[in-house]
Amino acid sequence: MKGCYLCIEMITPYLFDQNLLLALNFDGGSAMDQVMYVVSGKLTWVPFYLCILWLVYTRLGLRKLVLFALTVALLIACADQTATLAKEYLPKQRPTHFAAIMADVHTVNGYVGGPYGTVSSHAANCFGLALLSSLLIRRRWFAWMMFGWAALVSYSRIYLGVHYPMDILFGTLEGLFWAFVWYRALCWADMRITALRRLDRHTPYRLCFMRRWREKRMLWPLVSFLPGNRA
Repeated sequence: MKGCYLCIEMITPYLFDQNLLLALNFDGGSAMDQVMYVVSGKLTWVPFYLCILWLVYTRLGLRKLVLFALTVALLIACADQTATLAKEYLPKQRPTHFAAIMADVHTVNGYVGGPYGTVSSHAANCFGLALLSSLLIRRRWFAWMMFGWAALVSYSRIYLGVHYPMDILFGTLEGLFWAFVWYRALCWADMRITALRRLDRHTPYRLCFMRRWREKRMLWPLVSFLPGNRA
């Protein structure tokens, strides 16, 4: 009996995930199909990414822009690698490849994705970028825009039928985790660079002062014997 209850507890969330997918994955017509297909495309958002880089540069300067670009690259690399490992060691068939429901899943332009989709890389990358950039820009309108964009891209994966809602949730949590980790690394690197620049800026003055002080100590015994310096 305990084994049966355990099976029921494991099956129930899975069935809920399937039912939620079928509720969110519907035929919205050819116009909505093409919109969601474009929204899900990676190259679609290149101008948007360039705008984010420009905004970081204009508000925070070149140094923060370089650090931001590096941390975004590391964030995406970590998120993609984590998602790949999850798909390899915790394989979960995509809805478009799962025989029990694939006939009921609405697809667009024949796109079905790869065989496994345990964690959504789209959700991980988008929500990771949204959090990382929002922590840097720190403007409410920007945060709303970024998280709204991430939610739209993530939903497009459900609309296309290639991910369950739980896949999106896991990808979102993964992206937020890596974004926080690399944001802390960015802050640490920025503080170290600032400290080194301050040290380099003041070091010549310190060295000059110490040199003059040493010269004065070396010359003082000689100067003290001059007639004008005697008591």
